Amino acid sequence: MLEEEGTGERAGFGVLDERGDLIGSAELYDLHPPPPLPARIGTLGVMIGLRSLWGQGYGREAVMALLGWAFGGQQGEGREVPLSRVRLTTFGHNRRAQRAFAACGFREVGRSQAGDHTDVHMEITRGEWLDARADA
Repeated sequence: MLEEEGTGERAGFGVLDERGDLIGSAELYDLHPPPPLPARIGTLGVMIGLRSLWGQGYGREAVMALLGWAFGGQQGEGREVPLSRVRLTTFGHNRRAQRAFAACGFREVGRSQAGDHTDVHMEITRGEWLDARADA
């Protein structure tokens, strides 16, 4: 993973609690097109490590911060070239994650069968992100 970050194929961040303790990670990976071209599409991954911290808003806050960085703020914050789309995949039975992602602006774009489980595919565009920020 460190090699991918060094080449610009992945961007990873730690998720900290109020005390500054590392409690998880959030990342953008599978960036397209690959370097040296500026990426326009990325896949989001987020993980809060302790089950006792699930449902407390840490994942949602991490996703919102990562989207802000990926899409760039109004004053040029974030990536030098903002992404145009961020996508993700989660398990069909993980309704808590789907609700949290939807609250961050993601919409379901499809489902697929993967062996004995269903994957839910979600995405958000930069335009959708900026429109939601303007309405807030």
